[in-house]
Amino acid sequence: MASIIPENSKGKSLDINRQVVEATLKEACKTFDRACKRLLNPPVWYLIAGELSAKFTLQKSDNKRDTKLVAVGDYLAIDVPGPGLKAGEGFHWVRVEVLEENTEPYCYASIIMRLRASKNPCPKDAGIVHFFDGEATSTFIIKRMGKTVYESYYGRNEIANTANIPLLDKVTYYLVITLFLYPLPPSRFPG
Repeated sequence: MASIIPENSKGKSLDINRQVVEATLKEACKTFDRACKRLLNPPVWYLIAGELSAKFTLQKSDNKRDTKLVAVGDYLAIDVPGPGLKAGEGFHWVRVEVLEENTEPYCYASIIMRLRASKNPCPKDAGIVHFFDGEATSTFIIKRMGKTVYESYYGRNEIANTANIPLLDKVTYYLVITLFLYPLPPSRFPG
């Protein structure tokens, strides 16, 4: 798993980890399955995190919005509270870069999803439209080992994206970063 979490070579990093120990293997499997379904369905993250959190809209890599679960190459439009970004058509954007599932019945199961700050997929000529620059990643890992379910978030290379951005969008970036991302309490993790 270490190879999936990029090295933090610049900016901030953020690690959030929590675990739940269930009474039985059956309960642990149910908890793991529920957490995986939530992770793969970003539009429900808002319902879990609460009213002041961002809303996520899935845009499939073929540019058709639907309610299917995420896949590698798909984009997520992030609607952060406050004014939207002109280049992002009101959204911040990330792209699903890695999605891996591993299972060994009765002893181990995991799912890993890595997102990277991205451009708006519809005009193709725009630069990175995200509050962090293009090297920033967010890696979500959910794993079950026996009766224990682990949830982890790893933010890497988090530097504010201020290159070639209008002043109003720069102000929006700084507000998003300071008000909504730091600190990010474990209760806002979508598991």
